[in-house]
Amino acid sequence: MSKTEFLLFKYYTDLYVGYDQSAAEIIHPNLIQDFGQVKVVMDWGFKHEREAAVHLVESLRFFFNLYVSYEDRLKWLSVASQVSRRINSVLGEANSLFGLGDIYRLHADYAQAEAHYLSASYMNHCKRCGVKPNA
Repeated sequence: MSKTEFLLFKYYTDLYVGYDQSAAEIIHPNLIQDFGQVKVVMDWGFKHEREAAVHLVESLRFFFNLYVSYEDRLKWLSVASQVSRRINSVLGEANSLFGLGDIYRLHADYAQAEAHYLSASYMNHCKRCGVKPNA
């Protein structure tokens, strides 16, 4: 891991994690311009800064639904879900599954949407109750 890659990752996560979606009209034009680099940063993050990369994807869900292809949205949220599972981030996995449910719902795949929403709900329930999922 180079210091330059880490600093670039930190720059974009600081810029876009938790951005105020009500300010989307201000943020999204910049994010559209930055998105090529943001994709590189997300790939790097999933290898080296996994939890922060999951947070970045979670923060970009609204942007994804507006500007990113169906296939790329599925890819990023699927990777976020898998990484969340590997690092035992129940909330990260729940948020990723919910985001996948949104993608399927927006494309009228209601069976897949329902399955992902139910899985997300289950993960959130486990998180609230302090129960390990699938235990």
